[in-house]
Amino acid sequence: MSYQHQIPSSDSSNDCVNEHFQIDSGAVFSDENATTDIQEVSSASISSIEEEKATYFRLIRFNRPYRLYLASYLVARAGDWFNYVACITAIEDILGPDSESTMTAVSLLVIVRLLPNILLSSVGGALADAVDRRKCLMVLDFSAAAVVLLYSVACWMKSIPLIYLVTFILESMAALSEPNKTALVPLLVPDEEFLKKGMTLSILAWSAMAAVGSSLGGFAVSLLGIQACFAIDSVSFIFSALLLWRIGGTWTVADTKERRDHEPLWSEFVRMTVDGVQYISRSSFAPYVFLKLSAALVFGASDVLNAAFSQQSGKDEAGNSKRLGILFASAGIGCLIGPLVADPVTDMKNPRSLLQACVVSLGFVTIGYFGLAFFAPFISICLFSAVRAAGSAVLWVDSTLILQVFSAPEMLGRVTAVDYALATMGEATSAFLAGVLQDNFGLTAEGVSLAMAVLGLILSVAWLPLMLKAGSHEEATNASVPENKKNQAFLDPSEGNPLLP
Repeated sequence: MSYQHQIPSSDSSNDCVNEHFQIDSGAVFSDENATTDIQEVSSASISSIEEEKATYFRLIRFNRPYRLYLASYLVARAGDWFNYVACITAIEDILGPDSESTMTAVSLLVIVRLLPNILLSSVGGALADAVDRRKCLMVLDFSAAAVVLLYSVACWMKSIPLIYLVTFILESMAALSEPNKTALVPLLVPDEEFLKKGMTLSILAWSAMAAVGSSLGGFAVSLLGIQACFAIDSVSFIFSALLLWRIGGTWTVADTKERRDHEPLWSEFVRMTVDGVQYISRSSFAPYVFLKLSAALVFGASDVLNAAFSQQSGKDEAGNSKRLGILFASAGIGCLIGPLVADPVTDMKNPRSLLQACVVSLGFVTIGYFGLAFFAPFISICLFSAVRAAGSAVLWVDSTLILQVFSAPEMLGRVTAVDYALATMGEATSAFLAGVLQDNFGLTAEGVSLAMAVLGLILSVAWLPLMLKAGSHEEATNASVPENKKNQAFLDPSEGNPLLP
């Protein structure tokens, strides 16, 4: 089945040139306001486009829909960090400095933030494959803008359970939106090499906001107060939705002609979810759905440890939120640097290079935790937090790209949802253990860091044989995945793992 995308190549004030690509991605994009008929690009034009090297600048400069999506993502993520720092600070203020359950309370906040992703990611994945992904994100953003304001009520009542409840509602919306965001990018950026740049830019955007938003959030809590941070988060959701609205058009992979008549919406979600799980189980790339889970079991403790390190690194209680913001910013800088360093040595046409980058990056997560365990100065904690975050960011990007290479477009939302749900379960487990080990078993933040480092070492060794079996970069390049093996509905298990020789 053939569909068409219309991708604006430029939106300069003097001229607006539209490039039209006819592809077999199963996605539909239409612009009701467009006055120019969609035309098929000539063979010569396609060749000239493919010869130009994919760069971040060209992607942002010539792809207006993706540029607006990226701006929306940046705005929303910045608000999230203001919210997160404010919530942690609010819990610490309510419990007081002498409480022995602060770390457990913070770990419960992390779990409440993650739990909806476990429960609702599959619904979000089915939603992404059934409706217009852009419009779905807009509705969720506008709804979240209203829900965030309930934090002010929770702080006024000094109710930690109410903070948890509002967080759960807000993160439930995020759980529905995350598969939509991940699955929307391949529609906005259909070319494989540009898609790699687009996915990397998405994690870089998250990293930049982790570095800037979290540090600004820490200072905003100290200077403006907790309530102001919640208001900023609400406004950020509104701006995010407006930027998505500016993209225009319809972005969906659903084929309305093939949808079952009179099927209840919930039944359709259940059917699509079951189809997604069966699709993954029958595919030869199924083991790589567990890459994020492996990393999440290790890096999931980081937020709880950041709260602990921010408290023990200074005697002034008022500076806790600032130090917490600095630690989050350090992690953001690491997430920013990691994918940029890994990008030149990975290739979408060479999926084995992506696998190798994932396993090596898990080793960097482990090194970061060893550093946190044995080096006490605050500057060292910031440095090794950046190392840990760099590894986790590379693994997150490249494991996502592996799944996007081999998943059929109409199944990508559900594959992403399963991948994200597994990672979330690992992250929640790690965060819970980090809090309990400190409050109930007397371990220090350094002791928990050492435990995470040992776990990371074990998991790195477990993945190492698969990485070594994948062969060298040159061998992988010569044996890269054939074009006819990409985006199949079901990869034939008899043909072996697509990443192995």
